[in-house]
Amino acid sequence: MNVEAVTAKARVLLEALPYIQDFRGSTIVVKYGGSFMDDPDPEIRSRVAYDIAFLAGVGINVVVVHGGGKAITRAMEESGLKPTFVKGLRVTDEATIAIVKKTLDEVVNRDVCEALAGAKARPKGLPGDSVLACQKLATDEDGNALDLGFVGEVTEVKVKLIKKEIADGFVTHPTNSNPLYLETTCLPGLAEGAEAATETAAAGGEAPSDSGAEEG
Repeated sequence: MNVEAVTAKARVLLEALPYIQDFRGSTIVVKYGGSFMDDPDPEIRSRVAYDIAFLAGVGINVVVVHGGGKAITRAMEESGLKPTFVKGLRVTDEATIAIVKKTLDEVVNRDVCEALAGAKARPKGLPGDSVLACQKLATDEDGNALDLGFVGEVTEVKVKLIKKEIADGFVTHPTNSNPLYLETTCLPGLAEGAEAATETAAAGGEAPSDSGAEEG
């Protein structure tokens, strides 16, 4: 046993104790950045997973919000789909939204779950369309009619569902860019819109923690 290493860890825990006591029972939203998820060093990804597991272990409720821009871009390239634009804005058609949903739900969300489970946390993945709702974008900034397909703005975060999973002892992590449903099906034009809505609703206005760079 390395006595110096054990002593150093004990010192860190003692320093963290006041913060643990202050934030125990609080809800913290962690932004799991796309660039971070693509880091080639597995030790770095594992370290953050253990940090999240530690927060949950000391009684802090953690909601992990992740994107997946780079994974989606790779999937799009592999499928041979070419992006189209209207007035300089990307159009999201049915073929594109199918790739987005499959990538976020079955690849990215699963990878995040596996990382947290490996750190002894209890992850619970929530598809974005189960906790987020939005309204289809119908006009541009000047009020002119505009149809970008499955693109819109977040109008609601189903906080009760997130809080239920937290109450059941799970570390929850909804995908932030999944298809959203509210009368019309749509996708936020920017991942940050869904992230901000989730952060505000789930954390009650508390500042989010950012574990990586913004989506590219």
